[in-house]
Formats: sequence, structure tokens, C-alpha cells
Amino acid sequence: MTTLPPARYGTPLTGRELQILVRIAQGRTYAQIAADLGLSTASVCTHVRRLLAKLGARDRAHAVGIGMRTGLIGSHAVIRPGRRWLA
Repeated sequence: MTTLPPARYGTPLTGRELQILVRIAQGRTYAQIAADLGLSTASVCTHVRRLLAKLGARDRAHAVGIGMRTGLIGSHAVIRPGRRWLA
């Protein structure tokens, strides 16, 4: 097992962390994200902890808000195909 250095605020997200942030924005659970990406739930938890630290977010919802405000993720990433939204 590889020990990673502590995640620091302002450090860019990795590609995997960005994939996970998009899935969080879609409302996916840790188990669903793990299944989507072929990871263990523990690995997803680690990625989420690291991306929260890098974004300076207090929770998953805050991370999504930061991601959308900063352009890391767009509204197109949040809407799942085939899902209808009410106006």
C-alpha cells in the first residue's frame, strides 16, 4: 500500500478525484461510485477526504458547490442521461 502525503488546500485535483467529484454531484453513494470506477469503498472514501482537503470544503455538498463555482464541473456533468428535471 502506498502512503500519500497529506492533501493540501489549493493543490489541483487528480483525474480520479475529479471523476469522483462529478459522481458526488450526480448524487451517487460511495458504494455506487466504487462500483462505477472499479474501486473499493475505502478507496473512494480516501479520494473524497483528499478532494475535500484540496478544495477546502467541509462536506460533499460544499465540494460540489465549489466545483461548480470554479468551473471544475459544469451543470452538464450533474444531469444524468434520461433523467427529466422539472422547471
